[in-house]
Amino acid sequence: MHASPTVKGKGKKQNALQKILLIGVGMPAAPNTLLSSPQLDLIADPHARSLLEEERGLRERCDKNRAALRKILREKSSCISEHAPKVNSFIAEITSTIDALVLKKDNLVAELDKLRSLQFELSNLRRDLRVLEHDISTLAQAARDAEVLLESEMCELKRMREEREARVGRMRFATVEQAEKELHRLERELAKAGDENCNTAVNLSRRTQAARARQERQEIAALDARVVAQDLRVEKCRAEIEARTAERQEKEEAKKTLKEHLQALNEDPAKREVQFSAVRSELAKVQQELAEALRRRKEKRPASNEMDSLQKEHDALVAEMQADDKRLADLRKQLPCRTFAYPPELKMALVGKGGATLEQLQVDFGVAVCIDGVENGCGFVFGGEADVNAAIVAIGEIIAAEEACSHKVALRYDAALRTHLIGKRGTNLRRIELESGAKLDVERDAVTLRGTQKAVEAARELVETFLKGQYRAEMPLLADEIPHVIGKNGTVINQMEKETGVRSLRVDREAQKIIAIGEQTRVEEAMRRYKELLADFRQSQPVAECDKTTQGDVAGSDGRTVQDVEAATGVFGLAKDSMISPSGTSQSAEAARVLPHKAQSTEARVPMERSLMQLLTTALVEVNRGPGGDNEEKGNWRFWRMKEPRRRARESERGGRGGGEERKATR
Repeated sequence: MHASPTVKGKGKKQNALQKILLIGVGMPAAPNTLLSSPQLDLIADPHARSLLEEERGLRERCDKNRAALRKILREKSSCISEHAPKVNSFIAEITSTIDALVLKKDNLVAELDKLRSLQFELSNLRRDLRVLEHDISTLAQAARDAEVLLESEMCELKRMREEREARVGRMRFATVEQAEKELHRLERELAKAGDENCNTAVNLSRRTQAARARQERQEIAALDARVVAQDLRVEKCRAEIEARTAERQEKEEAKKTLKEHLQALNEDPAKREVQFSAVRSELAKVQQELAEALRRRKEKRPASNEMDSLQKEHDALVAEMQADDKRLADLRKQLPCRTFAYPPELKMALVGKGGATLEQLQVDFGVAVCIDGVENGCGFVFGGEADVNAAIVAIGEIIAAEEACSHKVALRYDAALRTHLIGKRGTNLRRIELESGAKLDVERDAVTLRGTQKAVEAARELVETFLKGQYRAEMPLLADEIPHVIGKNGTVINQMEKETGVRSLRVDREAQKIIAIGEQTRVEEAMRRYKELLADFRQSQPVAECDKTTQGDVAGSDGRTVQDVEAATGVFGLAKDSMISPSGTSQSAEAARVLPHKAQSTEARVPMERSLMQLLTTALVEVNRGPGGDNEEKGNWRFWRMKEPRRRARESERGGRGGGEERKATR
């Protein structure tokens, strides 16, 4: 029995099942590459497991066959490398033969193309000659027809002229002009006679004469017009005859030129036909030799029994792998598989932290769930039908629960506050998540809040409250002010951070500035105090004069004395040439300024016997034994120098006890 998911009522379970099945409609089929075997082992259905066991065996055999195939390919490569010299020699020889035959073939084809071009040109010339002869014949016939037409038109013109002369001869007047004048005269007389005398015999005769004269004049005018038109037709026929004759002469000249060119090209037709036949025969022979050479290159390579054996094994393995692939495809079609869809942005909720949710889902229902290697937002469930349905219902509930918490808000913030928002080892981030119940995703300059609306609003209030307390201010510094701002071992900056209550005070040495982060009022107070401190530091810097010996006395052994002064007064001493410049506030610098005077040595010279020198401690004096050194019984003036600070310090350490004699004291 598998654990079933916790649901509130049967109706909710059915609704979730319907929802997840509905969004799975139209999904792609199961992928060709299934899950790995350990995940498929979670399937509890016997039939599905038997199919999967067979599928696993086929995949293992395919893997072995692929390994064997790779081995055969390696052996083939080795065999080819050994057999390659003979093959290369044969290929070089046959390739040379083929190249020569191809070159010869190309030459023959070029020669044959040349002969064909000549034949084609001769054919075109003969065709053009026939066209010209036909055109000349047509023009000759047209010229003859035009001459016949011209003769007919001239006869008609002659007849018209004769008719006109006959009509003019029948008139009472010698010329047409005289008839015109007589007609005008009669018309004027009739006009003068008027209407009273219009019926008299004389007037009637005159009127008849005038009408007859007018009619004759009109007939002669019409006849003249016909004569002119006929004359034009005659001229047109003559022009057409002349044009036809000129065109025919041009065609005759072209025909003559074309015949000459044809005779020049076709000097020896029999020889050309023989040459054409010889080229075609030679080309057929070369093509046959070339086909034989290509066949030899393909079939008669140097034989290799080992290569043939490897090729047979290769073909057998390929055939077996193809059969296995076909069987695998059939098995994958038989596998009980259901598809589902989900919002892509909720994939992590379905997978869970480290894949825990998805793994627990597969263990509880005895199924295998695949959401990787497929389209985003799609998934597959493999297993028994009941187990798959239950798993799909559970997936629907997970998605529904996550959708209820899918409220999301993004807040922008200063990227410099990212580490403060997260906190040390994420403590601040976890605190906000625990208090609000929302999930926070912190990016470089934005934080995304996810969860229910109430949780997101609570987280938003907490984040905004935190960011309000992250006011940031900066103040530039000089290079020599940085140690004073920080203090010895950070004492000044730590004390300032503690007194003002700012969240963070730090000095950026490269940018030469101090950065404060916290509430605005506290940050402004810290900046105000630092401004006062730096103003006092820049205005007060006493200088004390001293010699080089005093500088060494001020520093002390291994710098202990100056360290004690820095700790006591809060200043930093800078010794250069014969000057000591303590840096700090006016009070601390004034307190440290008297140090060189106290550290100066007091010196006195007194004569002394050698025996008394043994009573002085080496910590108190420096002994000069005089010019004689250790070999002299008695030296000149001896002197000693009391060093007050060292003497007091060493007396306190040794308790006033004396030491042995020091032959030579070094500074």
